[in-house]
Amino acid sequence: PFSSIIVNSTPETLSVISAEYVGGLSLKMIFSDGAVSIVDFEPFLTSSPHPQHGRYLQPELFKTFSIESGNVVWGKGWDMIFPVKDLYSGNIQYRE
Repeated sequence: PFSSIIVNSTPETLSVISAEYVGGLSLKMIFSDGAVSIVDFEPFLTSSPHPQHGRYLQPELFKTFSIESGNVVWGKGWDMIFPVKDLYSGNIQYRE
């Protein structure tokens, strides 16, 4: 589940300016337009067949995210990254 407060914005210009671990496999993110979203990554992580994603089901590894280039990323080589517009909308489904 996610919640989002959307303020006037153009998705192409959005960036993540802060992210905070809020429990489970969820992050609260604040975007460059002031919008706030809480996104649960568990459904994505449990449906993705990629081993580099599955390891982030462990909360201790999940918490190792950082913000780089206006996006939330995991791993030194960006093992896991999502389009900012998907984070903004909370739509982070696994797609083949």
